[in-house]
Amino acid sequence: MSSPNLHREIHYLVLQYLNEHGFEESAYTLGRETGLYFSLNHFEKMVLEGKWDEAENYLSGFALVKEILFEMKKQKYLEALDNNERDKAMDILIKEIKVYIQGNEKLMKDLSYLLMVDDIRQIIPSYTDVNSIRMKLMAFIKRVILGHPLLSGKLNLPFIENIHVCLASTFS
Repeated sequence: MSSPNLHREIHYLVLQYLNEHGFEESAYTLGRETGLYFSLNHFEKMVLEGKWDEAENYLSGFALVKEILFEMKKQKYLEALDNNERDKAMDILIKEIKVYIQGNEKLMKDLSYLLMVDDIRQIIPSYTDVNSIRMKLMAFIKRVILGHPLLSGKLNLPFIENIHVCLASTFS
């Protein structure tokens, strides 16, 4: 019977190999499936590109950090409003955001009110352009991730020298 430590070491070796040889998507997938490695750069790229569902899916492989998920869903909602996609925004508010703000009727009311406004900048003057807002959101997310006990220790892969020798000896 093999030990859990051996499995973890093999996963780290494979993750390092995948990263070193340009198989980034495979490394992200393995890191998520094993829960050993959270690529902050990969996550940040998804957030900055507005790939909200992909970012949520990736994060959920490690931890369900409610404050991050809520802020991402709120940004998704604001972007739908900004793009004048009222039906999509309503759907996001009811199906995705409402669960995070139960008991906070004022916030629900404030977010709902935005559905009736032609330009959300009239109510939220700090909402400038999407790219700036996403960068501010990512700065907040980074602070939360760096301080989160389930994520902060998974941001770096341990470096293993002579990976090829280790792999060969592990599998021989």
